[in-house]
Order: sequence, then structure tokens, then C-alpha cells
Amino acid sequence: MDVHATDNLPVLRDYNTIISGVFSSFVTLSRKIGGELPTMIDHVTCLFDAQQKFIQKALQSKKPTNDSEIQALIKPQSTEIEAVCDYTNKNRKSPFFHHLSAISEGIPAFGWILVSPTPASYIKEMSDAAQFYANRVLKEFKEKDPNHVEWVKQWMRVLTELHAYVKQYHTTGLTWGVNGQQNSGVTSAGVGNSSSVATRPPPPPPPPPPPPPSPLPSSTHVDDGPSRAELLNSINALGTGAASHLKKVPDELKLHKNPQLRDQSTTQPATRSDVSNKSHEATSNASSTLTMAPPKLALEGSKWVVEFHSGRSDLKITETNMKQTIYVYKCSNSTLTVQDYELLQE
Repeated sequence: MDVHATDNLPVLRDYNTIISGVFSSFVTLSRKIGGELPTMIDHVTCLFDAQQKFIQKALQSKKPTNDSEIQALIKPQSTEIEAVCDYTNKNRKSPFFHHLSAISEGIPAFGWILVSPTPASYIKEMSDAAQFYANRVLKEFKEKDPNHVEWVKQWMRVLTELHAYVKQYHTTGLTWGVNGQQNSGVTSAGVGNSSSVATRPPPPPPPPPPPPPSPLPSSTHVDDGPSRAELLNSINALGTGAASHLKKVPDELKLHKNPQLRDQSTTQPATRSDVSNKSHEATSNASSTLTMAPPKLALEGSKWVVEFHSGRSDLKITETNMKQTIYVYKCSNSTLTVQDYELLQE
């Protein structure tokens, strides 16, 4: 498919609208506020640009069957995601740390390109995580500077519009072309928006996928497999230095402050419109390796927080007392040793 032809497709045109619209305003305001924000915004801008090019390439190509090829394609995006997280961790003493954290907590939403069958739901989950630090910015600057209040609104709008875009054009996952041409998903997405696209006959459908190895529940999940897990870890900017990724746990994710999380883990699979979808994924899909968040093992106050570890058998907590508690979230196939005790989560 001609590059200029894809530029006119609604699936690309609407993505570019996000960049030139609300994100452009967000960039301008971030540079106005200053501090560490302009540097952070440079990384986010590069990420948007890399993802726009990736979507365009996907529309012109068949989906690669080789995971190493996908890994090479997403490398520019994973590099910027990692840079955003690292920059936040290096500026913990900054007066704009909550601003940086609001961005770094929401930036994994751009990993929707590897999520199926409900990438939009994943973006919503990351947006909720960003809201925690966004609220801190509002609390701190609500009576001081309206620019910061508007900054929060614009960043959340960026994530909201990205969610709406993915929900419309990539409902069950990233839209790839077939034999170098757009597939039926792109054509149907353009109906009513572009007559030249809508009147084209759809190309032949691709061969049916091989049957799954075993029946799976109908709940929301992501692609499994060791090699895919490595890709997902790459774009999530996961690293071995867990202590460098410290972050505060939102109250809504604390079991002792939100008993509904315990109740939802035993209920039936949630639908896409069910608000309990996120907690169901965290419990019933322990085998899913996509977290899009950095691993963490840290003492926060009197609570040890252990999050987003997979395949780790060397997690240890050596300094404890009777007043401390341990919070474990989204860990799989890992062993946590606490002095003379061992907690195994599979």
C-alpha cells in the first residue's frame, strides 16, 4: 500500500489528530511550567512519533510471525518508555516529582500495541494509575497555580483520547495489513469517514489461526509465551534494579483498604464493561506476563511492597519487625523469602 494512501486512512488521521491536538497543548504547557518537564516531554514526543510510524508500518504489512522481528520494530518505543521511567527515578527530589510520576505511571499505556484482545481496557488501567499522582499535583497546586491544574487535565485527556482511539480502530488488538494491504478491520473503521476507502472491496481474509493449545476462559487476557513475555518485558522497561523503581501503592490497590479486591478475585470472569475487570485479570490470569510496570521490592513506611515480579526465586526481605506488613501484587512464578519464612506465589 502506498504510504500517502495510508496517511488518508482514518486510523492514521485520527492518531495524528491526538498528536496535533491535545498532546500539542500539553507539550506547550509543560514547557511553560518548566523544571524537569521539558526533558520528560521530549521523550514522550519521541514515543508518540515512534508509535505513529509503527502503526503506519503495521497497516502496510502482514503481522510478523517472528517475535524477534516484532521486538526490533518496537525498539524505538520501548527505549523511550524506559527513558521516561528512568528520568522519573533520577529526579525523586524534584519539586515536580508528582508531575513526572503522573507521566511515568501512565506511559505504559502505549504498550497497548502488544495487548489483546482488549487493549483499550489496558489503557484505562494505566490511566487510573496515572490519576493517583495527578491527584497529588491537583492537591498541591489547586490554590497556587492554575497552570498545573490545567496540566493535569490535559495529560489525562491525552490518555483518554488514546483510549477512545484504540477502542475504535484496534478493538481486539493492533490492526495489521494482509499481504501488504489493509485488512477488513481498517476498511470497516473508515466507513462513514472516507468514501474512497469505504468503497474498496475488502481483500481476501487471512488463513484461520491454528487452534489454541487448550481452552481458555472468556475473560480478558494477553498473549502468553516465553518469547512474547520477553518482548513485553522489554517495552515495559523492566530491569533487574527493582529498588530503583520505587513507587507508592494507591489506596484502591491495597487489600486492607479495599476489601472488594479480595471478593472480586473469586468471582466469575468480568466483561469488558465490568469495572472489576482489572482485579480479575490480576488474579485469574497469573500466567499472563504483560504488566507494563516496573518490578518493585521496597519498604514504604511500615509496609514491604512487592510488585510485578515474574520468574524470580531470589526475592528476599532480611530486615523486618513485628510491626511491618507485606503487600504482594501481580507476581507470578516467584519465591519471596522473609527471614525464616518463605512465601511462594505461582
